[in-house]
Formats: sequence, C-alpha cells, structure tokens
Amino acid sequence: MIGKAIKLELPDTLTFGWRKLVWVPTPRESCDGVLSFSQRPIKGGGTDHDVYGVEELPPDRPGVRVFELVNFTDTEQEQPYKCVVGAEQRCSCEAGVKGFRRTSCKHRDCLAALIVAGALPVREVQGA
Repeated sequence: MIGKAIKLELPDTLTFGWRKLVWVPTPRESCDGVLSFSQRPIKGGGTDHDVYGVEELPPDRPGVRVFELVNFTDTEQEQPYKCVVGAEQRCSCEAGVKGFRRTSCKHRDCLAALIVAGALPVREVQGA
C-alpha cells in the first residue's frame, strides 16, 4: 500500500539554491518509503536528481533515529547509506564522510525535514 505523497522545499545551501523532495510512504512494502530529491547548483546548470528507498533501523543510542538509504538512481554509489539524525548528525555518504558540505548533507537534511513535518513519526522499530 502506498501512502499520500508529501512535497517539501529545503533551505538553500552555499552550493545549492534550489532543493526539493517528494516522500511517498510505503508501509508494509520492502521499505518505509521512497524519497525523491532534486537540487540545482547555484553556479552552473542542470539539476541533480536521486531516488532512494528509505528504511528506519533500530537506533544505536538514545536521542537519535537511524535510517538506511538505498540509491535507486545511481547504482555505482556505495550502498546503502546509513544516516543518523537527532542529537547526533552523521551520514555515511561521500559528502558526509569527507565533509564536502561542512554543516550538512542532502540525506540528513531530507530526513530531518520529514521528521519536523511529521511525515516520519516516531515508531517502534524491531530490535530497538
């Protein structure tokens, strides 16, 4: 069963001036939902677009939520990404590990925005 799509815009960063996401919950399917994310660089042209399957995992410490993201668009990227939001923020993507974006990465930004919007309500995760 597929839930109602949620569309959100994210704040600009130093690198990207246009960032939008669409979240489609997929309860009882192979993942918690599908995240479609697009962003446009401030300099240069084109639009980056990625689609991820997202599944919430048991938290590894109190005060955080842990998610696994599988990129459906670019199969050559190391998979899956582990993204932590909450009291601690981290992501295993290249930008998160190497610090290309010093204060953020698109995965954390998307998940944090979805949590604030109530699209990812706190739920009991098996193994938590």
